[in-house]
Amino acid sequence: APKLEPELAQRLINDSEKYEKVKFVHDYLVVNAEYDYVCLEEINKTVQRASSQQSHTIYGCLVNKVCVCDGYSKSFQLIMNMLDIDCELVLGNAGGGHAWNYVVLDGEAYWMDITWDENEQADEDGDLYAPEGANYDYFCVTDEHLYKTHTPDDTFTLPICKAFDYNFFYRENSYLQSYSFEAVCTAVAEQEGAQ
Repeated sequence: APKLEPELAQRLINDSEKYEKVKFVHDYLVVNAEYDYVCLEEINKTVQRASSQQSHTIYGCLVNKVCVCDGYSKSFQLIMNMLDIDCELVLGNAGGGHAWNYVVLDGEAYWMDITWDENEQADEDGDLYAPEGANYDYFCVTDEHLYKTHTPDDTFTLPICKAFDYNFFYRENSYLQSYSFEAVCTAVAEQEGAQ
């Protein structure tokens, strides 16, 4: 798991490569914080645990390492803004009330959903486990991708997100613009060799 050692923190601050900064913060939050499913179950209850209330905060995400979507999103926004990367929090619906972000990199806006990139999965018995690493399904994505699953509240003034330059799969040469069986086989072989 990525650790924020003082030397690494200084390198992130000094590093001019915005992609590496965004990727590191994304990975750090996904790997080091767990989604608080108990908080989710308590959402409509009159009385909630104190830790459930904290799961909606930056403190819950960065200190307790347990949070829900707005804890992830607020933490991501805070760290991005501290690194001089414009980042905003967006509220809306994605199968229920949800929070996510957009970042502006080199004048282009991109959607980010740290919560949905959280790598927790269910095994055949339905038990949750978290394999190492992060998912990148919602890392610097376009309107076309995000709006299939997310609907922002209409109270926000939102950017148009159409660029691919900072998308994880595009940046890591794992993006195909058109289907080709040979290209898919090559991409899979390259990914297997990278692991």
